[in-house]
Amino acid sequence: MVVDSLSRKTQHGLNTMINTQPNILRGLENMGIELVLLRYIDGMLSALEVQPSIIEEIMTNQKDDTKLDRLRQNVAQGKSPGFIIHEDGTLRF
Repeated sequence: MVVDSLSRKTQHGLNTMINTQPNILRGLENMGIELVLLRYIDGMLSALEVQPSIIEEIMTNQKDDTKLDRLRQNVAQGKSPGFIIHEDGTLRF
């Protein structure tokens, strides 16, 4: 009898993380991220990107700040050394 190895694939990637990297798993749980293994043979978590929400809060608050609007104009004119306008639109020092 020949065993079809493709039909018996295991989800060893996630199992390996759970068994060998418990600190990462605990960190994800502390952030409220739950890893769920679905019963799809072709589906698997292969990458996870986490972006801090503080950047989103800064972006939102900077848009409504009129003092920063003046500073942005100065940055654009090269009058505020040390400040830059980041590619995401935030004003940074």
